[in-house]
Amino acid sequence: MIKTPDTSHGKSSLISTTMKHYSLLSIFLVVLFLTSKSATGNEITLPEYLPQDLEIELALSAGPMEIRKEASVMILTEEGYKTVKEGSNGFLCLVVRGNSRFPDILAPICYDKQGAETIGKVHIESQNLRKQGLDEAEVQQRIANGFRQGLFPTPLQSGIIYMLSPVVFVPDTEERGKMMTYIPHFMMYAPYMSPEDIGFEASVTRTKKHMFSGMPFMNGNGPHNLLVIPLGEKERMEIAKEHKELIKKMKEYLPLEIR
Repeated sequence: MIKTPDTSHGKSSLISTTMKHYSLLSIFLVVLFLTSKSATGNEITLPEYLPQDLEIELALSAGPMEIRKEASVMILTEEGYKTVKEGSNGFLCLVVRGNSRFPDILAPICYDKQGAETIGKVHIESQNLRKQGLDEAEVQQRIANGFRQGLFPTPLQSGIIYMLSPVVFVPDTEERGKMMTYIPHFMMYAPYMSPEDIGFEASVTRTKKHMFSGMPFMNGNGPHNLLVIPLGEKERMEIAKEHKELIKKMKEYLPLEIR
C-alpha cells in the first residue's frame, strides 16, 4: 500500500527530505564478497569510464537472468549517459557513479519501467549535469528545482529495483575514508514509509549491523523512499558463481580482492 504524504509538512520540507534521500541512495548500495585493499579514500582511484562491452555486462549483472536479454542499457560517456541497447521489457540497467562528495561509487542497478521514469531519472540527470561541467552545488540545485517542477515524480504503484551485481564499490556509511561491503538486494517503492512502519526504530536501521543482518530496512524519507530487502546466503553464493568471470574482469579496474 502506497502511503500519502502528511499535508502538515510544507513543500520545502518535502524537497529537503527528498534531496536527503537522493544523497543517501548514492551511498546505500552493495558489494558481494569484495573489500577494498586501500584504507583511505585518497588511496582509491576508480576509473571514470569502462570499456563499453564491460560496462554493459556490469550494468546487466544488476538484474536477474530473466530480464537481462530484453532490458535497455545506458552507459556513461563524456557527454553523460547514452543508450547503447534498446530493450523491450521496460527495464533499464546502468552503472550509477558518484559525485564530488562521494566520488568512489560504481554501482550497477536495474530499474523497472516505473523506476526508470521516476527515481532513475534523478541519477541520470544529475550525472548528465556533472558532465556538462556544473559544480555539485549547481547540480543539487537543478535537481531540487526538478522536484519542485514535477520532473521527478513519485512512483504511483508497487514496483522493483534490482541491485544483484557481485561488483559494487561504495564508501563506508559509518567510517569516513574506508570502503563499505554489503550484499545483493532488491528494493521496493515505499513512498513516505518510515523504519517504524516495518517494525524498527530509525536509529537501529541506520547501522551497518542491521544492514548486514539480512533484515529489511528503509532507505531515506520522502516520495522516493525505498524498502531494501537483502538476499540470503544461498542466493549470494549462486550470484558469485554465476558472475565469476565478471569479477575477474573487474579486478583489472578496481582495487578489490575476493574474501
